[in-house]
Amino acid sequence: MIVAISNGRIPWPLGRIRGNSNRALIVYGALARAVRREANQAICFWWGVTAQTVSKWRKALGVFEQTKGDRAVRAEHGRRNWTKVGPKLLAKSQHPERRAKISAARTGNPRPKHVIEAMMLANTGRPLTASTKLKMSAAHKKRGSRPPWIGPAWTAEEDALHAKLPAGAIAKQTGRTTAAVYLRRRVLKRAASNNGKPYGMHAPTIDEMHADLHRSGWSVGEIAYDQGGRLIRQVDVRRDETWILAREHTQTGAWRGEALRATRTRPDARHDTNLPRP
Repeated sequence: MIVAISNGRIPWPLGRIRGNSNRALIVYGALARAVRREANQAICFWWGVTAQTVSKWRKALGVFEQTKGDRAVRAEHGRRNWTKVGPKLLAKSQHPERRAKISAARTGNPRPKHVIEAMMLANTGRPLTASTKLKMSAAHKKRGSRPPWIGPAWTAEEDALHAKLPAGAIAKQTGRTTAAVYLRRRVLKRAASNNGKPYGMHAPTIDEMHADLHRSGWSVGEIAYDQGGRLIRQVDVRRDETWILAREHTQTGAWRGEALRATRTRPDARHDTNLPRP
């Protein structure tokens, strides 16, 4: 029953239970809404109660998390004192020993399902900045992960099959397509002519092509004839298409052509063996 009115900044009805002389504020209406939404300090100030009393009210009303008012008070307090405590907090958060302890505690512990769902919901459809993409790319390269649509990486055992089996047999044994086998052979051949380093998809420079010729025993612009005056060797450099073609007349009377460094500007250069004789 209501027995009196409080003398706080916001006057509020006081009640007591029959048979008990203790009086207390009756939690209903605006006071119940304030307990669910406002900061603890604000309720204490306006209704004239202690923080322990507000905590009991929150527990009775099922409020177990920070309210909107609590978060606002903490944010304002942080803004006022950031110049004093901010540098110390940042230095402590980046301390190697502290980060090592956190990493050891979290290693092997999967995230809860609701946390994963919340992260997916927050990141779905969000455009990534250029710096974020670079960080993600570096992390994946360090981890050794590969996009699922390009399939597994070629192993050393699979690469060794190229010297023993035809392309169809390799495709059947490794479970890959024939096109993937031929593409891998091209990469291996280019790596063999570049001291084990794949060229990638960039167009070779003239200096790189000259280095390839030197390793293969050719010289740029070389033309050689036999004693009968027949052309037996010619090295052609075409700068406009950035490719080099070396041709040699063999003892069997056939002409051998090899594109030492051919780019996609001349995909058929490797098979171009027609050389006009003088």
